[in-house]
Amino acid sequence: MKLNILAAICMLLATSHVYAEVESNSTSQDSAYVSDDLTIFIHTGPSRNYRISGTIIAGTQLEILANSEDNSFSQVKTQDNKSGWIESQYISRKTGQKQQIAQLSQSLETTKSELIKVQENLNQEASDNQALKQDLAKSEQTLADTTARLNQTQLQLTALQTERNSELENVRMDWLVKGGILSLGSLLLGFALAFMPRRKKRSSEWA
Repeated sequence: MKLNILAAICMLLATSHVYAEVESNSTSQDSAYVSDDLTIFIHTGPSRNYRISGTIIAGTQLEILANSEDNSFSQVKTQDNKSGWIESQYISRKTGQKQQIAQLSQSLETTKSELIKVQENLNQEASDNQALKQDLAKSEQTLADTTARLNQTQLQLTALQTERNSELENVRMDWLVKGGILSLGSLLLGFALAFMPRRKKRSSEWA
């Protein structure tokens, strides 16, 4: 029974480091990702003047093939061999926040399940053998440390969700402002065209 508790604690400690491993893996790979909450147009060349050949959704993993002279555009290829040029400002070297949040949520659920198992084993040990009080105290300390890590992971998850919501709101406001400017320009152009004097056709002198 004591070996079962130690095994469960070891598994629990391993799961508590999932977030750190995710961050390490995402930065060690020579990959890039499309920024969150965006759908990016793929162009056939390194500027907006080139024809649009498709789109890439947020979180898509990319391979960077080349950069334009001013680094404003990057030539990329997706895992399904879709290639073209996209604006470099929409490329991130880190895994998207959606993926990080999903991984953290899964890690939290796993850790909670392991905590329940450890607590159940601790309770069973306490009732089965009074002589294991000393080992039980050590296990309880390990449980407290793991709970602290769980709380820290929860704080990280909350901070990520807050940051993601803020970025999403900024993106929405940016598109709203751009749409308003475009609509206003179209309206002013329409008024200008409506009030422009039209040229009258001159009658022939021989008519």
